Amino acid sequence: RLSLHGQTAAVQLVLWTNDHGYLPGKKELDHVRPTRLCIRYDSEDHLQLVTRRRNMLRQWEARKAASQIGHNGGPPMVCEEA
Repeated sequence: RLSLHGQTAAVQLVLWTNDHGYLPGKKELDHVRPTRLCIRYDSEDHLQLVTRRRNMLRQWEARKAASQIGHNGGPPMVCEEA
């Protein structure tokens, strides 16, 4: 995040707006890569302009895939009855 003249915004949003203009209505930036600390904004494999619905769907798909892999790349955690 970045603060300028009392306003706080995501660095990616500031850089995107500077190069491409304001986001069209009902669109938002989606971090394609899971590393939110990455501030590259000039490549479709880092940020994409999508609807809120599409962004939420991608998040859900990523969480679902991560839960099938398990923590630290190991097998998924499965609760078993004692």
